[in-house]
Amino acid sequence: MEHYAPQTRKDVEAKIEAELSTVNQGRREILKLIFESLHLADFSDTARLQTTIARFATLLVSLSIQAHRIQRWMVILTVVIAVMTLALLVLTGIMLAKM
Repeated sequence: MEHYAPQTRKDVEAKIEAELSTVNQGRREILKLIFESLHLADFSDTARLQTTIARFATLLVSLSIQAHRIQRWMVILTVVIAVMTLALLVLTGIMLAKM
């Protein structure tokens, strides 16, 4: 049994989609949104806290995506370095065998 009070399920889903769309923004923009959410004058303390936590979650998702991209590049670079090292060892062996 799901209960969304005082908002409807569509309102909640729309807010979730709006937060997810900010994931593609840069970290500076997300940090600006966090700062703005802390200083919302027309919201209660609870609403400000909820908004701030949601923005921090967005920032964490953004950083996680970026870390995943960097990790993939690190794996590729490690494989390339290993292949180049193996090639140098083979070439060194060939050169030494000819001496």
